[in-house]
Amino acid sequence: MKSGFVNAMSPEIAIDIAIAPERALKRLEADPSEDIGGRVRSRLTDDPWIPINPAFTRNIGSDAAPLRVENSDGSTNLIFEDHLPFFKALGVGDPPKISYSFMGGATFEESSAEEPRLLRAFDIVLKQERIGSTTDWDVGVGAGNETIANFSVGYTNLNYRRRSYLVTDPNYIPPTPDDDETRLRGNWEDTPIDNLKVATVYLLSPPGATPGSNPDPSWTPYYRNDVFWNLNHTANLVPVRENHKPLQMIFPPLVGGVANKIFDAFIATSNDVYSNSLAYLNNFQIKPGRFWTT
Repeated sequence: MKSGFVNAMSPEIAIDIAIAPERALKRLEADPSEDIGGRVRSRLTDDPWIPINPAFTRNIGSDAAPLRVENSDGSTNLIFEDHLPFFKALGVGDPPKISYSFMGGATFEESSAEEPRLLRAFDIVLKQERIGSTTDWDVGVGAGNETIANFSVGYTNLNYRRRSYLVTDPNYIPPTPDDDETRLRGNWEDTPIDNLKVATVYLLSPPGATPGSNPDPSWTPYYRNDVFWNLNHTANLVPVRENHKPLQMIFPPLVGGVANKIFDAFIATSNDVYSNSLAYLNNFQIKPGRFWTT
C-alpha cells in the first residue's frame, strides 16, 4: 500500500518499537534497547511494516463462519460473505449452503472444489479524532414551586489528536449513530472519532490447506482499495462555547414527579419541548465529520 495524506499530514500506525523504521526512531528519539516491548507511532511515510495477527482476520469461502441467520418462507438459512469472482477463479471454495425447514429438515451442501484454497481477510480503517459533544438536563424548583428544566450541550476531547491514524479490524462495520431521542434524554456523550474503511487485505492459501488453518508465509497477499486519493477531513464548524447559555424551560408544578414529566415530554415528539430541545442541540452539537477528496 502507498502512503496517502489526510489534511496534508501522513497518518500514523502504532507498532512495536522493535520493528519500527529507523526514520521513526530518529524523529521520536526512541531507543529499542531502552524500551523493550514498547510501542511507537510510526507515520506511513516512514514505510513501516504492519504485523498481521491471524486471530484478527475473518474466514471467507469454504471454512467461513456465517454472518447472520435469515428466515424466509418457512426456511432458516445461514448467510455467508460472498467472495470476489477473482478469488473463486483462483480456487477458493464456496461457503457451505446450510438451510433448515420445518417440513424438509436440514440440508447441507459443501464446496465442490477438490482442493479449495482458503481465504482470510481484514480491513484497514482510518480514524480521525475531533471534538465531541455531550448533553445533560438540570432540573430544579423555582420560587413559585414551578419546575425549571435546563438543557445543555457540552464538549469533550478539546485537545484531540490532529493527525489521523490507521487500525486493522477483522470485519469493519460502521458505527450506528445515536438517534435524536437518545441524545435528547441527557447523560449522553458521543464518540469523538470519525472512521473510514480505506482497504481490505486478503490472504490466499496454497491449494489443499487444512480448513481452519492460520495464514503463514506460504500464503499470498492481495488488497483492494476503497480510497485512491489524498483526503481532507472536517467536522461541522460550530463555535465551541463553553459558557453558552442552556435552553431553559419552565413547567407548572409537577404531579407525579420531575422524572415522569420530562420523560412524558420526550415521548410526545410533536410537542414544543422536543422540538425546541432538538433545535438547540442541532445548533450547538459537533456532528460527525466527513472525509472528501479534491
